[in-house]
Amino acid sequence: MLSALALGAVGLAQERVTPAHAKGGIAWGAPWANVPERFKDSINFPTWQPPANLARKIGGVYQLYQQPKNFRSVLYRGTGHEYLPEMKAEMLAWFQRNLPVK
Repeated sequence: MLSALALGAVGLAQERVTPAHAKGGIAWGAPWANVPERFKDSINFPTWQPPANLARKIGGVYQLYQQPKNFRSVLYRGTGHEYLPEMKAEMLAWFQRNLPVK
């Protein structure tokens, strides 16, 4: 799964990065190995794709308020529901730049 993160950088391009600590997420196959096909077919899992135009939609709001330098959209490849050190470091740097404790 890919995650989106809005953090400071100039521009509205969407970056796609693979963090050094990415574990690849959890494979769907293994937990479902012993589940009957009839049951799996009845579930209708949605197919989710990360929004390709996220940078344009959210970044437009930052431009509206003349703050495009405070927006950055990053899709982290090879991650599941993980919060990796790279993500945390980037988030903390954004807070330090934009919301410093005084």
